[in-house]
Amino acid sequence: EITMRFLGIGKKRHADAGAIAFQSTAAGLAGELEKVRILPTFVSAYVSPHVDIDQVARVLATRFPGVPMMICSTAGELHASAEGLYCPTGSRWDRVVVLCFDASVIAEAEVVSVPLGCEDLRRGSIGSSLKDRVERIGKAIAGLKVNMEIDYRNTMAYVLFDGLSASESFFMEALYESGRFPCLFVGGSAGGTFDFRNTWLHDGRKKLENHALVAFIKTAPDVRFGVLKSQNFEPAGSSFHVLSASAEQRYVSQVIDGQGRISSLVEALCETLNCSPAGLEAQLTDYSFAITV
Repeated sequence: EITMRFLGIGKKRHADAGAIAFQSTAAGLAGELEKVRILPTFVSAYVSPHVDIDQVARVLATRFPGVPMMICSTAGELHASAEGLYCPTGSRWDRVVVLCFDASVIAEAEVVSVPLGCEDLRRGSIGSSLKDRVERIGKAIAGLKVNMEIDYRNTMAYVLFDGLSASESFFMEALYESGRFPCLFVGGSAGGTFDFRNTWLHDGRKKLENHALVAFIKTAPDVRFGVLKSQNFEPAGSSFHVLSASAEQRYVSQVIDGQGRISSLVEALCETLNCSPAGLEAQLTDYSFAITV
């Protein structure tokens, strides 16, 4: 989870200006949008996977024609309220969370899409080498037409990925190698239902899979931005050197443990956590994995 925080400097804002956030059902979205009294310069929306994202995009684009927007499906939405931060889900839920920013916060925004070429990975196969994959994404990034002047002091890039693309790291590697867009990139990946069949992105004109959407956001002159990273971990004291793995399919097959022995990652984890393979998943509940670079 990445939280973007925009802070006003030196000016008192009108109560109706700046940014608004609200949640709605899909059917009630048009009515909720009629209550919005600001003229947005950028709109971001998060949609339940049980809701038609095309319908949501049509309603938003009709209410705010020509306004840059990014919409994605989720596995659950966040919206601060008296009941809490995480919205209830269950097996099915009907919810859209919308954020609208006006020119007093975001001076301008520009949204572009980048094909990730990950169709083979979604099929469970590897159709090209890692080098070729990064180069292909790099060419797409090099070919992007962005009119906005990129200045790291007032510009950030908000990026959303197809959550089933398994290509976030390839995109970032290609981005760094391209040398383009020298500003902070923040964002995440679209979610969906737990059958892992689809996650959706939408730019207000077209629904996308196998892509990344990037919104270049330039803040108003009297606004600065800060980024708060909410997933925080500390080392648990165990590490393994990876011997064989697949970056494309995201698995580790063999590791070298602290004693120099070669084993499967499952075997190494079971020994470290003193459990059987059947009990490993339960033992890992309080842990995550990180790569030291």
